[in-house]
Amino acid sequence: MIETNTDAIVKRLDAIITLLIQELQLKDNFSPGKIYTDLHNVGLTPSEIGKIVGRPAKDIGATITMYKKQKIRKRKHIRS
Repeated sequence: MIETNTDAIVKRLDAIITLLIQELQLKDNFSPGKIYTDLHNVGLTPSEIGKIVGRPAKDIGATITMYKKQKIRKRKHIRS
C-alpha cells in the first residue's frame, strides 16, 4: 500500500517538474543541457530525467556530458 502511494506521489512530482521545465524553456530560453544538468545536480539520474522529459536516458546523459564540457571550455577560454 505504501508503494502505491509513493508511485502516485512520484507521478505527480514528475508532472510538476515537467511543467516547470516547459515554463523555463518558454520564458527564460533555457537550454536542455542546463535543465538536465541542474536536475542531475540535485540527484536525479539520467533515466529519471528521461522519464520526466520523455527522452532516452542515453540522450540525457550525452547532453549532460556535452553541456559540462562546453562549460569547462568556456572557463578555460576566459582564463587564457
